[in-house]
Amino acid sequence: MTQLFPCRLCGTLTLAQSWGGGECPACESVSMPLLPRMEELAEFYARYNDTYSGGGVSEGRNLQRYAQRYLRLVRHYCNTGSLIDVGSSNNPFPNIAAGHGFHTTMLDFEKPRCLADGIDYVKGSLNDQLPAALIVKQFDVVTCWAVMEHVPDTQAAAARLAALVKRGGYLFMSTPEAGTALTRYSAGRSPWFYPPEHLTLISPQAFKRVFQPLGFESVTWGRLELSSLRFAARYGVGLAEACAGALLKRMAPAAWLRLRIERKQRFQGVAYFVFRKLT
Repeated sequence: MTQLFPCRLCGTLTLAQSWGGGECPACESVSMPLLPRMEELAEFYARYNDTYSGGGVSEGRNLQRYAQRYLRLVRHYCNTGSLIDVGSSNNPFPNIAAGHGFHTTMLDFEKPRCLADGIDYVKGSLNDQLPAALIVKQFDVVTCWAVMEHVPDTQAAAARLAALVKRGGYLFMSTPEAGTALTRYSAGRSPWFYPPEHLTLISPQAFKRVFQPLGFESVTWGRLELSSLRFAARYGVGLAEACAGALLKRMAPAAWLRLRIERKQRFQGVAYFVFRKLT
């Protein structure tokens, strides 16, 4: 029996696949027909900080480099003011932001041992209502690195992020790349989708659709990488897979569709998004 479910980003009916999710035919985001229970997620994340190193064998030593890359992106738009980093886990970004003059707050379900003195820590997550300490507080900069793919309710999480941003302030996010030419044509699904950790893969058009009604303008989005060499390697793989997949789709659409369901892409891109609050 074919199972259709509403896309969790735009509501369009989406076909559930055997791999546990479905790719929306309208906004091209990936979501799930049935989410894990909140108790399951709470149990999973209770141990998350003990094992998280940023994803991948080399990422432990790259966390500092990614944090510096995030800071360069933020400082391109804002050099000072109040900043809250949401869902930091063991990412050293709050420490680095505080060291460069931002009055820094961290919101997360658990306080990491590495958090520097002088940074305000607030216990909480985007899965719940904002803590009382933040309800009447807003920030010049809100950052949310590699978090939105984890939350079960993207719309609610976006509203909570929006409430933290001052009028004229900026919201910065990163998330796995989805719904672009490099993911659209490949003969395989995204390897970034792996519940209970990654629940939703959000396309650029879906991000705009979510945040514009909340009073934000999309400033820019792009692809995030640490160096030109790594960029060429990562996105060279993506381009090769997309070109080969586009050719196969044209010549043998049934075979392309079968591989799209059965196979995972090798490409794993990371996108960043910058929004500015207008109202």
